[in-house]
Amino acid sequence: MSDSMTVTVVGLTDVRKAMKAFAKDAWPIYKQTTDDAAKQAQARIKAAAPIGPTGNLRSAIRRLATKDTPGKRHAVVYISRSVAKHFGLVIFGSAKRFQKSGTIPGWGGERPKVKFKPPGKSVGRMKPNPFFRQAIENELPRFKQALLESARGHVNLFKSKRRRKLAK
Repeated sequence: MSDSMTVTVVGLTDVRKAMKAFAKDAWPIYKQTTDDAAKQAQARIKAAAPIGPTGNLRSAIRRLATKDTPGKRHAVVYISRSVAKHFGLVIFGSAKRFQKSGTIPGWGGERPKVKFKPPGKSVGRMKPNPFFRQAIENELPRFKQALLESARGHVNLFKSKRRRKLAK
């Protein structure tokens, strides 16, 4: 009696071809789904951003999709530093702030000849407004649901296209 056994699977090459075709066809679905999720995240964060006099903070909220290499795609929502240099002050707040130059009260507007520079007028501290994190945390369950719905929609669209292609 021998301890070996031979198993022959009929149609294994067809299964391998089908898996490769599915992976190739699933990439656009994944790509579109990540883009949809990033668009929704960007819209929610923009809606939560405080309205300033210039509107730079809202316009600085951008999205970026990384490489189009399968398995290495990420969609990112970020705040552009080149547009809104002050975003750190808004999100994290600040200590008590002063204007650059000024006089010491009671000295009649003349600066004393001392080595320290007197602070200018106090403009107070800026309270933190972590709108970015709050928008993400508040909307996370909705993001997940929207991501699933988007993926289902793209898969159904793919199925209908595939059926039409096979029917021809």
